[in-house]
Amino acid sequence: MSSQQQFLLHAIFLLSFSLSKPCLANRFIPNQQTCITTKNLSSIKIPLKRIIHKPTPSISIGYTTDVGFHTQEVAYYTDISIGNPPTTFSLLIDTGSHLSWVRSCREGTCYGGKHFYPKDSNSFYLLPYECEELGKECNEESDECEEHGKECNEDHGCSFELKYVDETNATGMLSKETFTIWEDKSIKTTQILGVPLGCAFANTALKNLDGILGLGAHPASFASVLEIDYGIDKFSYCLLDQIDDPDETSSMWFGEQDFSTQVFYTPKLPEHIQHYAVRLLGISIEGEYVGESAFPLALIIDSGATVTTFPHVVYTQLRSKYKRVAARLGWVRATNLKGMVCYGNVNDVGELEDTPSMTLHFDGEKADLELKPHNIWRYFREHKAACLGFDDGTSIGNYSLTGSVQQQNIRVIFEGGDALRIGFDPSGC
Repeated sequence: MSSQQQFLLHAIFLLSFSLSKPCLANRFIPNQQTCITTKNLSSIKIPLKRIIHKPTPSISIGYTTDVGFHTQEVAYYTDISIGNPPTTFSLLIDTGSHLSWVRSCREGTCYGGKHFYPKDSNSFYLLPYECEELGKECNEESDECEEHGKECNEDHGCSFELKYVDETNATGMLSKETFTIWEDKSIKTTQILGVPLGCAFANTALKNLDGILGLGAHPASFASVLEIDYGIDKFSYCLLDQIDDPDETSSMWFGEQDFSTQVFYTPKLPEHIQHYAVRLLGISIEGEYVGESAFPLALIIDSGATVTTFPHVVYTQLRSKYKRVAARLGWVRATNLKGMVCYGNVNDVGELEDTPSMTLHFDGEKADLELKPHNIWRYFREHKAACLGFDDGTSIGNYSLTGSVQQQNIRVIFEGGDALRIGFDPSGC
């Protein structure tokens, strides 16, 4: 699949988990109506381990990891070590999903990329009857829940199934594992115990990365484990421009950190428990507001999605505005790039600078975020084309979410604890 085909991401994860993956649509918000499905896992020849982890006291020092851009998956990733002894995996960073998962192998030789071998890790253990810890909120009369109660036991463990709209999937078993992170870019490491982890024994979702690092607001996410068990209640990342050298990296921080004087904050909406949603009051381009009837609206901050989705009335007005801009610049509609609004005859990426910026107006004091041209367009050098980084949210239930194109070169800050707010520092990476 080419990089332009992977421009849009769309996924559905059962049991209110969402995961990103390549598809010609944007990544969907999780299905809130479906319970997790279970399967008999007795054929998995891994001894069950019941380990009671005792996390260390609260830690105030910061932890950091590099963030890179993967051109084939059109996604941002970081390297995290899993298990004991630790093995390093490249995981897609996703604030829109909760469960971390990794491509796994039961035993012997597995093909198709790097694998995690549970039986080789001293810190691995199954979740035999603790699925409720992952947020299972099902109707007690549901057949699926009855099946869950029968088959999630000490003999078999709990399974998970991830389904995507392009009919790809990831399936396997739920566990808890030890993750290792680095302390303030030094050689010193710290082990994070008891992180919920999906061992994906069957996976057609990601071909070029090893799995997902779930950073969502749900208690099962890696970020939530850091907050609940270790007192680290904030993290941030800055995503480099996708048109830059793919070998360059930026940083993701967990814990205390400093920001520029340009930083501003907006409250996290409390009614959106499982997502980082904020109130967007309006959008303006060159002083003109668009789609005013749709505001205010809840906007989900999602690093795993590629583009931003808005309600139909907002999207159509944005599309019309930039269609006029493209015509003024002599760009022509590119029909060879399907599933996106793209324009050809864009001979150099510098031409994007001739298009107007856009301002997102959030709830809060001086909470206006300017999206510059590289946050609005995605440029394809091989086609000399620019594609609009927005999509119609109608097909995904009118959810509004901001993807990685719009987050480029902006440090996005997630604060839990008593603050419960999202910050934006536009000073760059």
